[in-house]
Amino acid sequence: MSNLRKPFIAVLSLVFVLAALSPANAATLSTSQERTVKALFKALASSQPATIQRAINRHVASGSSAALYSELVKNHFTSSEYLKSIDKFGNISPTMQDPKGRYTYKNGRVTLNSYFDFADGIYLDFKFNKSGKITSWSKRDVKRGKKVSSINSVYPLTVDYFNAGTRINSGIMATNANGQAFVQLKFAREFGGLISWTLRGNYRSPDGVVHIIETTPIGCVDSGGTVYLEGLTRTSPVIAKNTAAVLVAPIETECGSRGSSIPASILVTTG
Repeated sequence: MSNLRKPFIAVLSLVFVLAALSPANAATLSTSQERTVKALFKALASSQPATIQRAINRHVASGSSAALYSELVKNHFTSSEYLKSIDKFGNISPTMQDPKGRYTYKNGRVTLNSYFDFADGIYLDFKFNKSGKITSWSKRDVKRGKKVSSINSVYPLTVDYFNAGTRINSGIMATNANGQAFVQLKFAREFGGLISWTLRGNYRSPDGVVHIIETTPIGCVDSGGTVYLEGLTRTSPVIAKNTAAVLVAPIETECGSRGSSIPASILVTTG
């Protein structure tokens, strides 16, 4: 091979390498897959539970990790709407929605900036079933941060709790790249009047270690109301499928400062 051809081949090889690394070539989604992803995240950014549910039905594979995560987001905004509509005396106001967030799509990735902090981040590595519906993705909480797959970071919770008119029979848990756990429990006040919770509880993971959990949002629930009790651990609990843990929810009788604290020990099993 002549010496003149060697620099040419080296330059050509460098061009191919740079092209492979170029953001313009990062996208691996078809046009229809891009439309599906954009439609789902437009809905997730809307802060509107009904809009999110329609997008789940149309664009997400039933029973998938993507469906469970999207359900968690929808539940959050459903709960927020209810808690904004009732005051500590039980007076009901018109339903109020959270402000809309926004999303951007580029090269097969979505950056979500919603009104639900836990859901914010960069979504990538989308997977689809044969029908073109989303089954899973990976998520980064910050640019260049560690990414986690929805398959390994979102779990259904089995719960069977009933006390003094309050029933909790299901839930969802999701973890972030730091290993913190976000727990969401379906909290139904069947009877008994106003009830609430305070800002802090704890989560005893399957290995017996207790983790402080911050519960938000705070509000009042009246008879017949259903909301989602949510909390984020400060530290990283051990999470394993088909194991039991205990969440101690900081329940308050009545609502606000009028009641007394009656912490509820709720057994949850990770699916």
